[in-house]
Amino acid sequence: MSKKIVILGTSEHINPAIERAKSLGFETYVFAWHADEIGEKTADCYYPISLRNYEEICEQCRKIEPLGIVSLSSDLAAITASYISDKLSLVGNGYQQTLQITNKLQCRRILEKSGIPQPRFVGIGDEMSVGDCKKIEFPVIVKPTDRSGSRGVKKIRNRSELLRGLATARDISFERRAIVEDYIIGRHFSCECISYHGEHRILAYTKRDDIEGQSCFIEHLHSQPANLTEEQRQRADYVVQCALNTLQIKNGASSVEFVIDLDNQLKVIEVTPSMYGDFIGTDLVPVSTGFDYVKMILNIACGVAPDFTRSANTATVCSQIIVCKQDVLKLNHLLKSNPESLLRHKLMVNEAEVPDEITGERYGFFIYKH
Repeated sequence: MSKKIVILGTSEHINPAIERAKSLGFETYVFAWHADEIGEKTADCYYPISLRNYEEICEQCRKIEPLGIVSLSSDLAAITASYISDKLSLVGNGYQQTLQITNKLQCRRILEKSGIPQPRFVGIGDEMSVGDCKKIEFPVIVKPTDRSGSRGVKKIRNRSELLRGLATARDISFERRAIVEDYIIGRHFSCECISYHGEHRILAYTKRDDIEGQSCFIEHLHSQPANLTEEQRQRADYVVQCALNTLQIKNGASSVEFVIDLDNQLKVIEVTPSMYGDFIGTDLVPVSTGFDYVKMILNIACGVAPDFTRSANTATVCSQIIVCKQDVLKLNHLLKSNPESLLRHKLMVNEAEVPDEITGERYGFFIYKH
């Protein structure tokens, strides 16, 4: 009998998980809206169905009878996976819990009740006025409440920008709501975690660079291991464990994003019930820690305890998203001067099409040992 696994998503970020599953002997059944992504070709069976069509995917999964279903780096995929795992009695996180975690406003309110340190915030809907934001001083961050991947996230410096930012965020939001948060100046990190039956283990901390000063908040560069002090790491360990318990995350990957501000205070920015994207989970964690993160996720989805065996070779590793001409120059320099440091890379357009300034678009990536 073949080992069948359902994977949600087909992008360049997801494809390493599809390939890893196949190398472990899984037969891969992959769902995502058709967008001519690489995972559509590498999957054993690909279904061009939007991840918002829960019932249609669930009906196909009843026919497939998989051992498990996994989402990797998308809030929408996490919601779909939890819905189907509930319906088919597969291992996962509860559907209602996942809905709360992936809604930025609901998640903030839950964390607030447990005293988890985070920015001040307020929710804004169609029926609410900008006056609701008076208790938060500029600059602020505006986000849709229920979207991921930096969609609609803007740094707002004054009231006129706030009106435009709220309109954009609410248009992008599925529920037409936005959240306004204090803008915290500091060093940005994320914590990559794995959970099994409610027991959590922290695998790695990631330093997230080139965020400050951008209005669109596309993270430019990620590196592991992060340069935290022992005191900062211990504090982060405690807060992360508290956040995961508070949000009732039980199984699979999760990521907690936080900022250490200028006063050395830790503030939780976001919790995601899946591994973080931008190749952090699929590429950086295995290289920097020796842990096979994707294998852990696949096994847990099938009801198998994670294996914490480490590979012998580890290294400092970075992933860089190509968002402007400077990134292309850096990639070309590595290709010329130190090609052995590059683990993989992809430029999706001609070099001439990459702009000098950051516009919010992504044009490729490269992953390299530092």
